[in-house]
Amino acid sequence: MICTLCAANGCATCNSANGFCQSCSPGYRWNNNNTIINGNACTLCSIGTYSLGNLGLQCLTCIDSSCATCSLTTGVCQSCNAGYNWNNLNVILSNACTLCLAGTFSLGGTAQCQSCINAQCASCNPRTGFCTSCQPGHRYNGSAILSENVCIPCLAG
Repeated sequence: MICTLCAANGCATCNSANGFCQSCSPGYRWNNNNTIINGNACTLCSIGTYSLGNLGLQCLTCIDSSCATCSLTTGVCQSCNAGYNWNNLNVILSNACTLCLAGTFSLGGTAQCQSCINAQCASCNPRTGFCTSCQPGHRYNGSAILSENVCIPCLAG
């Protein structure tokens, strides 16, 4: 039976006598705080969480902790945290996000890992691409913004 009084609030089933919600739809959690006020409303899960519905009292964290967002109804990853490579071929296996390899970075989302911003970097921050160490024969540019850590050739001598 489709709820008439609480359908907009993610209700899956209602009490036929009073119209109050009895269980939540997937992507929603049971909201005990409003039991008397609005008849056991369901609350939409927040970004990074999901619920299979029914009488779940809380939304669960995405199945894969490297995910930035996941399906509200299944927990399957939809985008990655910064520093992780998106691999949509592995979404069903719950490992859509893999850590960027040394010398690469990703800003997250559905981006692929790419080489450090500066080619003279020996390594970079996997979340920003800024150098964390320089190739031999190179040094940090003292005038560069510290967070960017640009590598330049060493001075002769």
